[in-house]
Parts: sequence; C-alpha cells; structure tokens
Amino acid sequence: MYRIKSTGHSEEELLYFAFIKHGVPIFEMDFHAEGSKVDSALLTGFVSAVSSFSKELSSHGLESIDQGKLKVGYIEGELVSLTYMANSISENLQTKLELIVKNFERIYKPLLTDDYITNPSLFTDYVPIVIKALSASPVKGHFIPSMLVSIYDSLAKYPEFQDILNRIDGSMTISEITLKLGEKLTPSVIEKYSLMRLNGLIEFDIQVETHDVFELNPFGIRQIFSIEEEKLVYTYGEKVLDFIKSINGVYTVTDLIQKNEISSTDAQNVLSLLLSKELISHVPERIKTILALDCIFNSLYHNLSKHLEKTSARDVILISLKESDSLLVKLVKFENDHFDFKLIYSYLKSTEMESHDIYDVFMDPLLEIFDEASEIESEVDISFLVFEEANQKFGVIF
Repeated sequence: MYRIKSTGHSEEELLYFAFIKHGVPIFEMDFHAEGSKVDSALLTGFVSAVSSFSKELSSHGLESIDQGKLKVGYIEGELVSLTYMANSISENLQTKLELIVKNFERIYKPLLTDDYITNPSLFTDYVPIVIKALSASPVKGHFIPSMLVSIYDSLAKYPEFQDILNRIDGSMTISEITLKLGEKLTPSVIEKYSLMRLNGLIEFDIQVETHDVFELNPFGIRQIFSIEEEKLVYTYGEKVLDFIKSINGVYTVTDLIQKNEISSTDAQNVLSLLLSKELISHVPERIKTILALDCIFNSLYHNLSKHLEKTSARDVILISLKESDSLLVKLVKFENDHFDFKLIYSYLKSTEMESHDIYDVFMDPLLEIFDEASEIESEVDISFLVFEEANQKFGVIF
C-alpha cells in the first residue's frame, strides 16, 4: 500500500482516495494537510458493503454518501473501484476521478487481472499522473490539440485513438476535428482527448480570436485579484487590470483592446491564460447572436438616418418590430437614440433558445426593413453593409 500526503487541496477539496480490489485497498493518496487518519480497510469495507446492498435496490448502485461537511464517493471501474472523501463533490471532480480510474485500469491492466495483489508499490508511478489529472482544467471543444510525440509512437501505444491522431494538425479545434470525423462532441469524445493529454501524447493551445466575447466566471474576479494580480502586473503592466475589469460579456476582444490601449499580443496572451484557468469563459452562442443582432439593428438605424430624418428611420424599424408575433422581438426597446436589447439578455437567461431560432424570429422584420431600405437611393446596399459589419465584428456568417 502506498500513501502520499499533500499540503494543497484541489478546488473541490478532495481529501483522500483509494483504489480497491476485492475489498482491499491497493493504492491510496491522502491530500489532507495533516493526514486524514483514515482507517482505509474500515472505510473501504463499509463503502463496499453499502454499495453491494444498494445494487440490490437499484441498477445504478451507490455513488456517494452525504455526511454533512464530508462526502464519501464511490466509482465502480471494470477491474477496480475507487472510494474517496471530499468536502464537496462537483461534476468536475467526478469527471476527473472517473478519468483517473479508467487510465489506471488501462496502464496497469496486466497487473490488475491477478486476483490478489501482494505488492502495491508497483503502482507508485501513478502518483504524478493523479496530481496532473486533478490539477488539469477540463478539456473544451475550442481547445486546439497538437502532438507532443510522433504519430508513429502514439499509434503504437494507443491504436484506439488512430482516427483522432491522424486529424491533429495543430490548427483545428477539438470541435472541428470531431465534425470532420462525422461525430458529435459528446463527453466520451472529450474523455479521449483528456486521456491523451494525461498520457503526454498531446497538449492544447487555446486560440483567442478578435471577435470572441468573454465574461468573467463567478469566482474569476476574486481569484484574479487575490492570486494572479501580482504576476499579471509584473508581466503585462498596470493596464492589464483595467483590461480585465472591462471584460463584461458584451465587448469583443477588439473592443477590449481599443478601450484599454493594450497591445493585441498582450491581450490575446492574457485572455488565453485566463481562459485556460477557467477564470473567464466564452459567452453562450445565443448571447453572441443577440449582440450581433444589436449591431445589425443599430447599424441599420445609423445608415437609414443618413437618408431619412432620425424619427422616420426609427419608425421604419419600430413598425416592423411591433408587427412581429414573437415575444422576443417585442422586448427590443428604443431608448436614448439607440435600440436596446438588454431585456432580451435577461429573458435568455431563463430559456435554452438556440441561436438559429433567435435569428429566425428576427428575420421577418429584418426583411421588411430591407425592403424599405431598397427604395432609398444610395451608393451602397444598406443590407449588405450592416450584415458585413456584424460579420466582421462578431465572426458570424448570415
């Protein structure tokens, strides 16, 4: 049996875990600063007994036992099971531990097929892999994988990943590779990339585009200014703090650069760093859709006002909006010489409306407005002009 103590906790405050085979701990790690003083045999015996009993009642079996501030979890693998203790059990922690179990079984399968393991020290090499897995941020679809070892060495060790490995070129995101393979970006696909990263086959680059829009995660601002502030200022200067504070879920990367007079390279490096640490995230696609529509309608108003009185330009747009049967469209307001979409942002927080559905409900009023605009004598096509502006600003194609 192997035990290691660590003074640090993971974000979910994992305290202890042990791999179990035939009810006996074969490998355990203690993350509590002073040692959790766990009687592993007693704990695993108890959890195994409760799990066996729960399987008689449910096909799913035991997943966790809630003891107030202490949670005891259980994961059943094919060759071993894992029992763990944590202050809280998040979906993120559960996913990481499931990956640790699956990878452990894959690496040590020849040893684990024995009924009885008499030398648990055979698994000590797995300690750094566990630490790496627990500290890694979740893999996301916008990550760009690149190879760390040759394709031949990778395929020799992991032939089951051949389709993915053959597509990795250092420029396509996980989402793009998945699409090329005719698959959907499911948790099992993400797990494959997580396993490849864990075993040193690939690393990830996080590409930040000028049209991306980010928002600070709930804990992000606190962590940035309590943990990361000194390092960020040392690397990028004082301006970086105002740059980060202006991330609001509305401004594109280009907007942020212009407002804060920070170089494009520094801005992209800072955002890539914050994104990798999950301190910021991309706004949901439906919110970006509303930002693009906001841009289109206000660009329409601005361009129509060059040829009509402002009140007439406003009325052309408002009349088309009021004729719509969609509640979403009726939430658009005109205030302070500007078409305001704020009520739509609030509405979308309580609905899972997809981007294409949002575009659909706005397309009829837009077509009516374009018909009106086509009657205006102009050297440019106003409809083309406003769509092109939205495309360039937000990277969307209409």
